[in-house]
Amino acid sequence: MRILSNEKGFTLIEVIAAIIIFSVSLLLFNSYFVNSFSNSKKQDTQMVAMNIARQVAEQWKNSEGTLPSSEFPEEKLNYERLKELILKGEEDHILSSTSINGAVYEPKVTLKKMPAGSDNNPLILITVCVSLKNEKTAIPLAILHTAIANPKKGG
Repeated sequence: MRILSNEKGFTLIEVIAAIIIFSVSLLLFNSYFVNSFSNSKKQDTQMVAMNIARQVAEQWKNSEGTLPSSEFPEEKLNYERLKELILKGEEDHILSSTSINGAVYEPKVTLKKMPAGSDNNPLILITVCVSLKNEKTAIPLAILHTAIANPKKGG
């Protein structure tokens, strides 16, 4: 029996304890990486949506935006045309969807007259909302507000 008393090394309990500690630390790191990857994906889709909203808002502010409608198919939307749309009560306009990186983004433009302008030359508030289109619902990701004034009046 003296043979086992001089043996040096780890016992079975020490080995099992080391494996358990190592496994728990790997599980903690795994959950951290999974959360960081999902947050990164969410931030990526929000950034793409905000860039689409900026692009649409700039196009409409610079009179380069178009409205996909049978009523005015080829007409550019300048200040006067936007003012007419507001007076007619046409405020919400859903634009064509864009597919980027496998996700479908749907921009919607809302026009309103701001109370700061006069009745003849109102400031027009352009709100662009970009939603992520799923099978059932659309999840809003980015909302951008900008205003346009009558360029002939120096606004």
